[in-house]
Amino acid sequence: MTEPAPYRLRFWGVRGSIPSPGPATTRYGGNTACVTVEAPRASPVVLDAGTGIRLCGRSLEEAGVGEVVVLLSHTHWDHVQGFPWLPALYRAGATVRVTGPEGLGEGLERLLARPMWPLAVTARLEIRTVTQLATGVAVDGGFEVSGWSVRWAALAHPGPTLAYRLERPGSAVVAYATDNELGGGHGRGAGWGAELVDFMRGVHTLVHDATNAEDQLEARRGWGHSSALEAVELAARAGCRRVVLFHYDPDHDDAMVDAMLGAARRHAAVLAPSLMVEAAHEGMTLTLEQEE
Repeated sequence: MTEPAPYRLRFWGVRGSIPSPGPATTRYGGNTACVTVEAPRASPVVLDAGTGIRLCGRSLEEAGVGEVVVLLSHTHWDHVQGFPWLPALYRAGATVRVTGPEGLGEGLERLLARPMWPLAVTARLEIRTVTQLATGVAVDGGFEVSGWSVRWAALAHPGPTLAYRLERPGSAVVAYATDNELGGGHGRGAGWGAELVDFMRGVHTLVHDATNAEDQLEARRGWGHSSALEAVELAARAGCRRVVLFHYDPDHDDAMVDAMLGAARRHAAVLAPSLMVEAAHEGMTLTLEQEE
């Protein structure tokens, strides 16, 4: 049996807004946002702390990971609600490092330190706040976590929200951009859309918000989300090789996601025939093969 590639993207929670378990969401999953980017001999980078982080954290414990690295896109509840269920927080000797934008109305450190669970945190908890600029240009050129070079860009969403771009030698470049209204607004300037395309150039795999159905876009202007076809258009403009639809509306069942994926693939076949289009589901693992 062939061993999996050492650089991987793994999905633990793919839903937006609120968990949506039940028979209508069994194939794609009902847990809220949590993704890991993995490399050999390095701690995985955990992207967001929705309810999917519970099983993710259990897997990290079973693997003996001593340092858990978390990058938060923003602090809306569906992206932090699983944080108190991260097992490493309650293990003496563990280290949990969290990086993200400032919280809504309070600092990130204060938000994560609020009592949300009766157990006391015994791990070493380190919290770093990324200062967001209106243009989305990275401060000091980015930073490094767990061997990955990380850059960020501001997204169009209510409150400070970041996209992350991760790269390292040997891996394809991956970008994570959940909760993003590609029509703009939310304090983003006139050149923000073109700047976001530039930020995504050279990205192999783009994970992007696909919350809205096409017929919901007009009614939901200002909510801070995109559709599957809009995600495809961004990936095509930036020259990405693969786009992964993500952050599904809690009311969109498996059949709806199937339909969105089919429409997105047909759209990609016209705009960028070589673009691969996938729909994220819980348990999905994608290899990040570096192209020659």
